[in-house]
Amino acid sequence: MWYDLVPAVYESSSPRGKIASLSRVVFEAYDEQDPHAIEIVEQAADDLALSINTMLNEHFQQHQTVILAGCLFKREDVLPELLKSRIPSSSQLKVLKREPVMGAVDAGLKQLDG
Repeated sequence: MWYDLVPAVYESSSPRGKIASLSRVVFEAYDEQDPHAIEIVEQAADDLALSINTMLNEHFQQHQTVILAGCLFKREDVLPELLKSRIPSSSQLKVLKREPVMGAVDAGLKQLDG
């Protein structure tokens, strides 16, 4: 079952790479309307929405931009779209188009120029 994947991911020497490779398979099956893949993606959207809503409610004002980063959000028609209906409409979702480390590189370069 899908829950057998959790140890396979976290016991991997490269969990991030394992998630990326598995997500491709899940998204392909999702596109083919596989019920297990749909369940996995819907559960992921529910879990992410719970985390986002908890952060919004406990640590921020409701009117926030939420930045989604990582390979799971490259398919903007799947998880980001599902999340839109699960978070307050006053908050906006944006998918980060480049690796987060690039922001640190940009900030460092600005410091050098400063």
